[in-house]
Amino acid sequence: MLRIVLLLGVALFSMGCQKAVFNDLERRLQGTWYFTDAQHRGLDHLGGFHSVYSYYQGDLVTFYNDKKVIYEEANGDLLEGIWNLHQISGEEVQYVLSFALSDGQGEMVQYVWETQGLWGDHRLRVRGMTADYTFCYDLRRY
Repeated sequence: MLRIVLLLGVALFSMGCQKAVFNDLERRLQGTWYFTDAQHRGLDHLGGFHSVYSYYQGDLVTFYNDKKVIYEEANGDLLEGIWNLHQISGEEVQYVLSFALSDGQGEMVQYVWETQGLWGDHRLRVRGMTADYTFCYDLRRY
């Protein structure tokens, strides 16, 4: 009986710690970020990663605590929408950042980024995929 109580206590403590980590990560994502690097490679993995930073240079992404997100392109175009952070539990806990954006004409854009790292409150690395490419982005707090 004591073993069951101890195992249950450890499980509940672990769940509480995971929730605390999730809440901390969600809080640390809030704010404005700019791209410092962007690379892609084909899904065939031939040729390695290639820089596509020039497409993202000057773009800003702002995540608000009410789940609103604004993506401001360097040319001044604004896309607005909502964001969410998801925790996926498996062998390793993974965090997926998703956001849906709309431009002024109602065109929708969806991003799904797997977080690769968040260092302190100022550096973020994420990875996303499309039908043709894997993208890796490095961002820094603005």
